[in-house]
Amino acid sequence: MIARAKIVVLLCGFLFGCKASQEPLLLEVSDTPIDVSEPISDVAQLHSGFPRYSLDASFELKRDPFSIPESINKATHSSNQCPQSDNFSNNNSINLPLDDLRLAGVIGRKTDYIALIELPSGGVIRVVIGQRIGLEQNIITDISSKVLTISRWTLEDGQCQLVVDTRLKISR
Repeated sequence: MIARAKIVVLLCGFLFGCKASQEPLLLEVSDTPIDVSEPISDVAQLHSGFPRYSLDASFELKRDPFSIPESINKATHSSNQCPQSDNFSNNNSINLPLDDLRLAGVIGRKTDYIALIELPSGGVIRVVIGQRIGLEQNIITDISSKVLTISRWTLEDGQCQLVVDTRLKISR
């Protein structure tokens, strides 16, 4: 009896999914004016008072219910600008060429690491993941026991991606 109920539930879910992917998603707004001085008791009356919206020609009326429409996807990725160093404070950044820096050591702290970087002046500073480093303000993306990985933002295929640019290794 329980097995039959499970089969019926799965079959109903499958049929509802098929029906959902065949029916278009439409934005329906009526043109009936509404008096705003009267209290509104019905949600349908509330929505009927809004002006008619014009849809973009590229707006999809039929789509897979589990996919993102292309018009929304284009709107979210409209900016082809990668994050710039101007957006970040320079109080924790190191503004020196990466070739002049040397990884002096790594300290393990619970679940993460702290890297010790030797400056050309002989001083040693500590850096953590996410900190900006170098003249181009690249980002420290990984610290392991022997290697410090520094990445930079690049624009590839219309999307900003972090690409490994430099690795500093402990040299003795």
